[in-house]
Amino acid sequence: MDVRTCAAFGFILFASYIVGGAMGNTNLHRARDVTWSSHNFKTLLTWGPKPTDYSYTVEFYGVGKDRERTRHCIRSKETECDLTGSLLNLKDTYYADVLSEPEMGASDLVEFPHSTSQKFCPYTDTLIGRPDFKYEVDKARNKITLFIQDQLSAISKDDKMLNMRDIFKDDLKYKQAPAAGGDEPPQCSPSQRPKTILDEFGLGVIAGGLLMLVAVAISVISLIVVCCRRRRASAGSGKDAEPLNLA
Repeated sequence: MDVRTCAAFGFILFASYIVGGAMGNTNLHRARDVTWSSHNFKTLLTWGPKPTDYSYTVEFYGVGKDRERTRHCIRSKETECDLTGSLLNLKDTYYADVLSEPEMGASDLVEFPHSTSQKFCPYTDTLIGRPDFKYEVDKARNKITLFIQDQLSAISKDDKMLNMRDIFKDDLKYKQAPAAGGDEPPQCSPSQRPKTILDEFGLGVIAGGLLMLVAVAISVISLIVVCCRRRRASAGSGKDAEPLNLA
């Protein structure tokens, strides 16, 4: 092989490398449909399309804070990243960038195509599952007691899985969903117990009746005392007791 042939062959190899690198750069597809999904604080970031000769890296950050990465989502061929254990401050607002990166050494680009997610706050944006519940019926007292068991979250603390009430505390409130088919939802009603005299007549009427009874009792006692005194007075004077004129 002469010098000219070697030079030509070298030029072809060099041109192929340059063209191949340029083609590699043009095949970096920007991530699309970057979406948060979170259920009971199990938080995933998803996007598309499926990569071919490149990979994805996810960076996430709270507002006003530094960017972070999780090792499971660096140069990954997946289109999903589990950030459950990374978003530690549940009330913070987060964003995520999905970077499209070429194979190692296949590009000299410094900044790669990327797509940014919508904002996401775990505390307000996660979906809470329906709680488990059971009830007990007390027929003797005509009473139904409902016991609610809060759903477990995907968050753990001190080797304990936290439930919804552990996280939300007083902010956790359950509401009744509308019945299917447009029917009126069932309503909770107080237990039906036998009516007492207080329910029947009211406090004012009962108080008035008691005052009348006291007044009558006082009158009768006063009358008995007067009669006894007159009888004693008559016995002392030797006279027959005069009849008491009540008119």
